[in-house]
Amino acid sequence: MAHSTLSVPPSGAPSRTALALLAILLGGLLACGKLKEKITELTLEKSAEKAAGGNVDVSLSKVPADWPAFLAPYPGAKVEVAGTSRITGHLSGSLSMQTSDTPEQVLAHYTKSLSSFTMKQEMNMNGALTRVFQKDQQMATIHVTTSNGKTQANVIIANF
Repeated sequence: MAHSTLSVPPSGAPSRTALALLAILLGGLLACGKLKEKITELTLEKSAEKAAGGNVDVSLSKVPADWPAFLAPYPGAKVEVAGTSRITGHLSGSLSMQTSDTPEQVLAHYTKSLSSFTMKQEMNMNGALTRVFQKDQQMATIHVTTSNGKTQANVIIANF
């Protein structure tokens, strides 16, 4: 039975073989979706926190724990990116998702969820539909567009 050995220099820089193995292992790990997702989330959070000077929570596939329950993801939608911050002392954030339902269905759902709020603005810019709601200092914006039979929905909140 043949044995192979990996020679490691006694000190100083690692060998080319060790670096190649490390690169292969890291590449394999980064190809795993969850690790890549978590690294991206942490990078985004730290960049935003440094820029804004507060706590930021970013997720690429799930809703942050402090997201308002009455503005939960649209039923059956795939959450793509979600994030919250409390930089101003109040909760602000956004939730981006995709669904096969129409923009009108998504708007109707969130309009019902925000029934205790006042609709301040409604826009239709070449099929991109936006509604802005307000209650006291709290604001919620629902923005939906469609492309290739899919609806992209964004819920943006401020001062919750």
